[in-house]
Amino acid sequence: MKRKAKTLSLVLMIFLMISQAIADDCKTQTVEVTEAKEIGLSDSDETKSVIEVKWCVSQELQTKQNTFNVTVEIVYADGAKLIFDEQAEKQARSTQIEVPSLHIYRGKKPAIIKQIKAFVTTEII
Repeated sequence: MKRKAKTLSLVLMIFLMISQAIADDCKTQTVEVTEAKEIGLSDSDETKSVIEVKWCVSQELQTKQNTFNVTVEIVYADGAKLIFDEQAEKQARSTQIEVPSLHIYRGKKPAIIKQIKAFVTTEII
């Protein structure tokens, strides 16, 4: 009987630790990215492309989030990856980030943008 009680208390303690970890993890919510695309060249610097990222937030999170952290990962045709981070206001549902149009590396031919990945997260207050 004592063995069952110890096992049960151990299982309960593990369950409580997992529950707390899940609760802590829920303080940072991932927001759904609806679109990430290249919309053209920058007006101020023609060597840069403008990447537009759009996202949506569930109804329950709209009043609870603070700011948005937007991360854009650009993969070029030569395999190079560049990551850009930006913060957006809590009312925003889109942002534009300027990135190099070409990746140039030590005398190799310039590589164009091959893939765009975007991630948006927010912290719950």
